[in-house]
Amino acid sequence: MAYKILDISKYIICNNLTVTKFPSNQLEEIKKATNFENPLQYYQYVMNKLMILKNDIKNDTDIKATVDVYFIQLGSYQWLEDKKDYVLKSIDSL
Repeated sequence: MAYKILDISKYIICNNLTVTKFPSNQLEEIKKATNFENPLQYYQYVMNKLMILKNDIKNDTDIKATVDVYFIQLGSYQWLEDKKDYVLKSIDSL
């Protein structure tokens, strides 16, 4: 999932699929996943959370609980509260 977030961020910055690993037939799905106000800010937030999570689970004895907490935090991101389901579904379809 992290590489998808990184590639979506590259697409937002360059507005071009050639800088990503996505095939051209997924352009419409990527457009859907970025069709909201300030998508780069949201995806940077998600990337930062994933990097923190990666470090937090290194010596964790209950990885599932830690991952669950992080996904709850991601899902409660207030800035995008009304669009998170749409965005997450769009990412999953990639």
